[in-house]
Amino acid sequence: MKDICCIGHITIDRVITPDHTTHMPGGTSYYFAKGISRLPGISFQLVTAVGANETDIVSNLRKEGIDIISLPQP
Repeated sequence: MKDICCIGHITIDRVITPDHTTHMPGGTSYYFAKGISRLPGISFQLVTAVGANETDIVSNLRKEGIDIISLPQP
């Protein structure tokens, strides 16, 4: 059993600046996972659903050591 479980979507955010526009992962669950996973002594898991084009985001989070259950999004 985990100490904390976060359930939510990972979004693709569009960041617009005067120089350019970029798309990057975001959303509350994404940033929560990035932060909480770095706290010592806490076991954490993220439950999310992503589309087929966003599976690389989940892979990168797993490489950072974040425990994720990822469900396919229809």
